[in-house]
Amino acid sequence: MAAISPLPIRARSSLPTYPNGWFRVAASGDVVADAMFPVTYFGRHFIVFRAPDGSPRVADAYCPHLGAHLASHTGSLKDGTITCPFHRWQFETDGGACTKINYTKVIPPRARLKMYPAVEGNGMIMMWFHDQDAEPDHQPWIEPRLADEPWLSSEPMQWRMHAQQQEFMENIFDSAHILELHNSETLPRFVSCDDHGTGMTIILDIDVPDPEYPVSKCINHYSGISVTVQHNLSRTENFIAISFTPVDEETVEMNARIYFKDLGSDEANGVFGKMFTERWMFEVEQDLAILNHKKHLERPLLCAGDGPIMRWREYARRFYSESPAIAAE
Repeated sequence: MAAISPLPIRARSSLPTYPNGWFRVAASGDVVADAMFPVTYFGRHFIVFRAPDGSPRVADAYCPHLGAHLASHTGSLKDGTITCPFHRWQFETDGGACTKINYTKVIPPRARLKMYPAVEGNGMIMMWFHDQDAEPDHQPWIEPRLADEPWLSSEPMQWRMHAQQQEFMENIFDSAHILELHNSETLPRFVSCDDHGTGMTIILDIDVPDPEYPVSKCINHYSGISVTVQHNLSRTENFIAISFTPVDEETVEMNARIYFKDLGSDEANGVFGKMFTERWMFEVEQDLAILNHKKHLERPLLCAGDGPIMRWREYARRFYSESPAIAAE
């Protein structure tokens, strides 16, 4: 079969480019004291760092003076102060205010970094992004058991996808694709779908678990359309923390890490962890092979057995400043 190149997302989808909500910008372990961690998302540059008390912060990467990237050249962070490499302006890390300019005693009143709300949980640092700069209207789902109990974790997994995140997150509601694309032996059964306005929790039962992917019940906690924590239950249990953050108009970064219960032996942990992780990654890559070329149909031709796709779309539309169409035939 001849290779195909994806059309630009704008040619395949009428969805707005960037949704609003909480987005992963770094793994918790990537951000250490007295260091800036530069990232690029939403077609912009940001810096991620920690305040003196260890709490996460996210700021625009550019100095408000003349636009130097704060993490370039000799830009530094030490003892709660960011120093710009260009003119050595200094900014405090709690709120971003300029505290010192070496060559003047008069600090302009608007001299401060643009800061973004940030929280930490599920092994990641998340920032609030809203395309109209509105304040957060909810907090992301933080799974308390990941912090309170010991877990074994997979290596971090990352993909760059050429599709919008709503499309990938819609997959769990497209129950027929689990049967047909992923070769499940049975359709998952939706037990409940609890929409709490700025988040959603769904529970699925799988009557015939796959021996290579032994999940009999799956509980998904969604935060907007950007972060989900999936709790899988069978003989044992695991959590998968999954995030979707737009890099630019054509690329979304997907990150995931699986947290396993200790089965009591290194051999059992290794065998089960490897088997489960490899199967999950294989299914992600199956999905991406389709989604990277898929067109978003505003009026999909649905049939019995397709799952509550339109309920997902009704939920997802509230996370855009401009509401997308959701009608179905």
